[in-house]
Amino acid sequence: MGPQGPTGATGPTGATGATNVIYSAWMTSPYESRDTTVDGTCYRVRHLDAPLLTATILNAGTIITYFRIGSIGPYQMPYISDAGGATNSVNCFYKPGKIFVYRHTFNSCRFTSAVPEDFPGQPVMINLPQSLEYRYVIIPGGIAAAAARQGVDLKNYEAARQYFKILN
Repeated sequence: MGPQGPTGATGPTGATGATNVIYSAWMTSPYESRDTTVDGTCYRVRHLDAPLLTATILNAGTIITYFRIGSIGPYQMPYISDAGGATNSVNCFYKPGKIFVYRHTFNSCRFTSAVPEDFPGQPVMINLPQSLEYRYVIIPGGIAAAAARQGVDLKNYEAARQYFKILN
């Protein structure tokens, strides 16, 4: 083996990669759903544990949460539909270590079919079933701008999955 040759020219800086992106497996919530009212709006709520979701990420990163039911989906939250015969939304909010998923049935605060005279014309709130599966994607600060530069549609699960090399 001969002597090492001269150092070559420095190449261009590569694009920021997706190595810091964190994503969960598909999972169901291990917790019971519960009913709550916040500022007069009624919700059905479940939560997910997300141990790598930190205050730093909440302040400087991006979190995307998807859900699916069996082979239907995935859908990015917030998601609005007429499932169950009433317009409702599935959405979430974040706290360090937790993702709270909630469903709101529009124009209703009727949690059960009992005592319908107290809720004339209101549909029963749509359930947040245990069978829904969730996946979250955490993009630490600095990564989202690179994705936007590349034209990645983060609302499109399949495009985000391919860009960030998320396994099925």
